[in-house]
Amino acid sequence: MGMYIDQWNIDYEIPTYYNILIGFSSIGFAFCFTTYLWMSTPFVANRKKTLKLRMAQINPIWIFFGVLLFLLRMFWFLASIELTIEKDFPFLGFMIPTFIYLYCWNLISHIYKSKKSFLISSLLFITGGIILSVF
Repeated sequence: MGMYIDQWNIDYEIPTYYNILIGFSSIGFAFCFTTYLWMSTPFVANRKKTLKLRMAQINPIWIFFGVLLFLLRMFWFLASIELTIEKDFPFLGFMIPTFIYLYCWNLISHIYKSKKSFLISSLLFITGGIILSVF
């Protein structure tokens, strides 16, 4: 029979910094995927708007996989040297989910005029990231 992870007796606790980073990253990636789904209407009456919708649908997926590739390369690099994101570059980790969130809102704002929704969803982005980091 195998052992469960609970039986390994590893006393490792994830620092609060990484919990908050994981919370904000999950909200950013979820918003990226949600933007992809929102813009999935392929055809509208206006031809210019159809092109903008298609661009707004494809660009979040490119950004999503581009950021995942960047993170993979960065973690591979950081594994071979003695640098940590938490101590050496504390704000770098939060720039990536913030970039994803603001990039997706930039795509949305090119199609729809939504300043009030941006402010409301920014508050939800911050509170959601904090809530996910606590639980």
